[in-house]
Amino acid sequence: STPPAAGAAGPPSAAGAAGPVPAGALTALLEPWLPRQRWFAHKGTDVTVTGVGLVPLAAAPSSPPEGPAGEEDVHVLLAVVSTRTGDGEEATYQVPLTVRPSPVPELEHAVVGELAGLGRVHDGPHDPAFVRALLHLVSTGGGAGTLGVPSLHGVAPAGALPVPAGTRSRITRGEQSNTS
Repeated sequence: STPPAAGAAGPPSAAGAAGPVPAGALTALLEPWLPRQRWFAHKGTDVTVTGVGLVPLAAAPSSPPEGPAGEEDVHVLLAVVSTRTGDGEEATYQVPLTVRPSPVPELEHAVVGELAGLGRVHDGPHDPAFVRALLHLVSTGGGAGTLGVPSLHGVAPAGALPVPAGTRSRITRGEQSNTS
């Protein structure tokens, strides 16, 4: 099945190889997707996305190349998403995303939706491109973001183990309990 498409809406946006990712267009994709996520705090309530800010992360080199083809065209983003419930309660979420111009069979399970003219939006932690970019940012102490937009900085604490180049991660499937 084809994910829902969202039209392009105004700034702010995150520039990438295939052009900017419009933050406004992500609103239409995230609003129905967020309540289905296990980590979403307002399950069972009417939720409206009131704002989306985008922090583009620089793609990290992969050696040897791994992951789905077309890595050079991937937008790697951290979306800062503001929400409001029907009762007026507000919350802000950091949502890792990637946008790929072509469908990737290995990432079908992680599709959030589709942006017209840009491609499929994926839940970032499932995409090797996002994981590499985040680990690279942390291991190098790099930064992402611009003036007036949320920013992100990698910090490796003193004595921390280094993050080797090419490090991979995977999503743990299943439920967790935060009760003791």
